[in-house]
Amino acid sequence: MRPEKQLLLDEIKGMVAEHDSFVLVRNGGLAANEATELRALIGDRGGDMEIVRKSLLHRAATELSLDFSPYDLQGHVGMIVLGDDPLPTMKVVEKFSSDIEGKLEFVCGRIDGEMYGAKEIERMTKLPSRDEMRAQILGLIDRIPSAFVGVLNSLLSSIPSCIDQKVKEKS
Repeated sequence: MRPEKQLLLDEIKGMVAEHDSFVLVRNGGLAANEATELRALIGDRGGDMEIVRKSLLHRAATELSLDFSPYDLQGHVGMIVLGDDPLPTMKVVEKFSSDIEGKLEFVCGRIDGEMYGAKEIERMTKLPSRDEMRAQILGLIDRIPSAFVGVLNSLLSSIPSCIDQKVKEKS
């Protein structure tokens, strides 16, 4: 193998080894300015994106014992290494893809050591983010005391009402 290809192979293997989560996307005509914008958005979330040759990706997948074959993929392949929290980065890629009319398409990926197909990854992008889930849980926790106070208040207000009815019945 030529030294420059070995360098690219080592870079791909290093990206996979360094990060526990990555996704592969099919690049269907992404313009240079769009790719630069996407790289910046991904970089803001601690990730990175590279367009890789299928032959090098296949060799890296074989050497790293990853369970997919890049030769089954059509078109150019982009590898997006996700940051510490993969979900926000995947959501950014999904939103960017919908904004540019589907020039990017999820193919497969490894999230926290597990391989997933395109459909599973797209479903993951619909999940609420960590901050959204925290807000939902806090909202639930906040509603419990409010509901309890409401129940106590209705009980306390019903006692005088019952007494008034008994007084009216006796008179």
